Amino acid sequence: MSKSLHPESKAKFLYKLTEKGISLLPVLIEIYLWGEQYFELSENHKKFLQDVKKRQRSFSKKGARKYQKRKKKL
Repeated sequence: MSKSLHPESKAKFLYKLTEKGISLLPVLIEIYLWGEQYFELSENHKKFLQDVKKRQRSFSKKGARKYQKRKKKL
């Protein structure tokens, strides 16, 4: 992660994933999916995993970059 000052407030910071962090996204998703088999998950986590399963390919490295760009626009 990288940390920078918030442009509107000196009391806040902005955190962004670096390329290394983005490249870990597919691994983290697989760990999440593995955990589903062995641990009781909350309803929020179950809903999140259903969404991930539907769009798993879009969470590839390329998909993660697009996601980061969209978040910047919001």
